[in-house]
Amino acid sequence: KQKYRLVQLKPGLRLSIPVLHEIQKVDMREAGMTVEKIDAYTKDNVPVQLSAVLFYQVKNAYKACFEVNDYRAGIRSVGTSSLRSIVGQFEYDQIIGDRNRINKEWLLVVGNSIEHWGVQTMKAEI
Repeated sequence: KQKYRLVQLKPGLRLSIPVLHEIQKVDMREAGMTVEKIDAYTKDNVPVQLSAVLFYQVKNAYKACFEVNDYRAGIRSVGTSSLRSIVGQFEYDQIIGDRNRINKEWLLVVGNSIEHWGVQTMKAEI
């Protein structure tokens, strides 16, 4: 049995009682998330340390609040683990020479993972 009932506020004047209600505000503008100093290994077992920025935008605030506990932490977790996985598919020379291909691959993987949360990836830079 649910202890709380989840309700999306509709436009207009609404009353919020602090003990009974919890309001979550969602910024629907494009935002960036920095992922710094990720240790990973390439396909040819070369250790690399990466820094990256992932830009995202909340497209559906209701889903971002109710489909996942904390969408920002979820994006960070998915972004970090998928970046390690993608780097492991490339050799060191490919990582140095063709970052655009890695950026596109990372953007696609993260985007597919988080789209059901109402969040869209916009740009990725390693």
